[in-house]
Amino acid sequence: VGQEDNNGAFPLEMARHENAIHYQAFALQPLVMVAEFATRQNVDLYAYTENGRTIRNAVTFLGQAVADPGVVKQYTNDEQKTHFSAGDVAELEFYFARFGADSAPSLRDLLRTPASATRVGGNTTVLAGK
Repeated sequence: VGQEDNNGAFPLEMARHENAIHYQAFALQPLVMVAEFATRQNVDLYAYTENGRTIRNAVTFLGQAVADPGVVKQYTNDEQKTHFSAGDVAELEFYFARFGADSAPSLRDLLRTPASATRVGGNTTVLAGK
């Protein structure tokens, strides 16, 4: 979270050329999962702020970038790869379970099919459903 810029982007991920948006999503996977584990221990890492930024800011930026890939032009001029599978954003199953799908409407459509990601525990659709 401390690496986010004022837009909610992770600058190191924005340097990933045509994959900048994908790497923004990739960077969110462990952050959301750690926040979920912490929440179960009564520690609200979703509310953790550093430099005025939170996980929510990074999710919001991801949503903006998916809706309009042109927002990453300030970081890279490379044409962005914009095909996402549900597995690319599997962590959002947990985020949406906690905050609702309307918390990032442009990302909601990416999860129309069940999501699974080995790095975050497998079938996140089932896991996030509790």
